[in-house]
Amino acid sequence: FGAVAAEAFGGEPDALNIWIGNERAHSVLHQDNYENLYAVVRGSKEFLLFPPTEAGRLQQHFTTCPAADFEYDRMEGRWIVVPDADTGAEVPWFAGDATSPELAEFAVRCTVHEGETLFLPSGWFHQVSQTGDLTMAVNAWYDMEFGIRHVYHQMLLAVAGDSTR
Repeated sequence: FGAVAAEAFGGEPDALNIWIGNERAHSVLHQDNYENLYAVVRGSKEFLLFPPTEAGRLQQHFTTCPAADFEYDRMEGRWIVVPDADTGAEVPWFAGDATSPELAEFAVRCTVHEGETLFLPSGWFHQVSQTGDLTMAVNAWYDMEFGIRHVYHQMLLAVAGDSTR
């Protein structure tokens, strides 16, 4: 992503990722604590985006699940979920339907085509899908600064939690 990104984010990326999939691959709604530059190399990706200010509306649809890994079971010929019993950690999981009319009216839809790059700010909720037989993308994560934006976001989550009880 070059010198411009390094100057904008104050250094090199913390992680570089490659994403390869087809129309069957999609993510659940989530958010990352990284500034994200997302470039599509082949195909196109559809992003459903919610700004951090929608945390209160989304929070009621989140639950937690035990942390786990996937392992391939050669005998059964399928992937199985193996809970991470060592840590007992829980991870947030969006159990709602982000495309439902109740939520989608507050979302922004964005299609990123081959050769295009999306800047996805840290803290934005997003759900990603792709079209076609083969879609390839790369992204760079730059660690977010835990300044006033993070404090504001945490406050929104706390208020949302109190209002949904």
